[in-house]
Amino acid sequence: MYKRRGQGALEFLMTYGWAILVVVVVLVSLNVYFSSDAQFVVPETCFLGPGFACNDFAVYEDSLTLAVVNGMGKSLEGISIQNSQCLGDPNSITLENGEESFLVLDGCNFNSGDLFSENLNLSYSFLGSSIMHLREVSITAFVQAALNSILFLETDLEEGTIPLFWDIQRNNSQSILVVNDPDPLRDGNNVLKFNVDYLDFAVNYDATANKSRAELALQDGSADLYPMNDVPIFYGWSIYFPEGYEYNVSAQDRFNIIGQWYHRAYPDTPEAWQEWLDAHGGRGMPPSVHVEYEERANGERGVGIAWKPTPETPASSIGEMGINLGEWNDLVFEIKWSTEDDGYIKAWLNGQLFTDKSGIINMYNPTPKKLKVGLYRGPSARMENTVYYDNIRIGGSYELVDPSNY
Repeated sequence: MYKRRGQGALEFLMTYGWAILVVVVVLVSLNVYFSSDAQFVVPETCFLGPGFACNDFAVYEDSLTLAVVNGMGKSLEGISIQNSQCLGDPNSITLENGEESFLVLDGCNFNSGDLFSENLNLSYSFLGSSIMHLREVSITAFVQAALNSILFLETDLEEGTIPLFWDIQRNNSQSILVVNDPDPLRDGNNVLKFNVDYLDFAVNYDATANKSRAELALQDGSADLYPMNDVPIFYGWSIYFPEGYEYNVSAQDRFNIIGQWYHRAYPDTPEAWQEWLDAHGGRGMPPSVHVEYEERANGERGVGIAWKPTPETPASSIGEMGINLGEWNDLVFEIKWSTEDDGYIKAWLNGQLFTDKSGIINMYNPTPKKLKVGLYRGPSARMENTVYYDNIRIGGSYELVDPSNY
């Protein structure tokens, strides 16, 4: 009798055991889904339907951003998105067939960390047509903090080393150092020291053009961390020019760049980048925006900003302001990057606005800008220069990157 009962129990487990196991797995999965680690198991998706590709997307507390590609075979206009939780006016864009751009919807009211899984309304019309098309599209993503509350990058020097997200471009081991001078220090116990002398070549092009440099260049992966999709990005750093700092102001080929935003190949059009390299001896495209140390004809020292709408266009000065040597100077930049004529550049020196240039193209291609800081000098620079940096930050608001707040 007991043998039959044991056999029955065994048969029961063999018959229903797999079903019980499936139920247990489902319950565990649901527990994981609704736990704080749900972000690791819920896939983020963006589906726009036939004719559109969603190359990238993000949901923030106060906005939605989609990187949209037109695959309809014709040019489109009036492309926009709407959502009931976003009260801002949606931006409207025009796309040629195969072209990519950003759709942005602001005025949203989402909670950071929540799972956003909703349908949006996408509207568009074919170029030249008065018929408006409307479709529902779906997005599933976890809500991120508002852009204006995000500090994307902070250069912490307190460990005595240069953070790994910087590529080091220098002639020798003494060209860029983390040191505990000058006196006084700007913030904390360490600062960055850049030292450049005549013929201090750091990259291959320098020797060809007889230019000298010691710079930190943001790595590609780090440059991709912060968006350039119709929203302003803020950059800030402190800089110290020692007393006696000099530069040859009278030379025609003189420049002394202390900060620049430069380009790299755009994945969709790599041939355009290669054509430029072939035509210019392997030299990359010049920066669309750069910051210079200046010695004016009246002897005053200062910093200035130059801008180029295209790689071939001569740089134009869009702002300058005097500084004092032997003191720390705080620079903050607010830049809306754009390949259209709706970009802008603002700059402050020690809290005072000295550049406000709007309605400009400041990107040669959609690839995120790579910041470089340090010293980059023209062929006429035959003296030795030293400059110090601290508080290098990239963020979503002025307050987050302002060196005076630290």
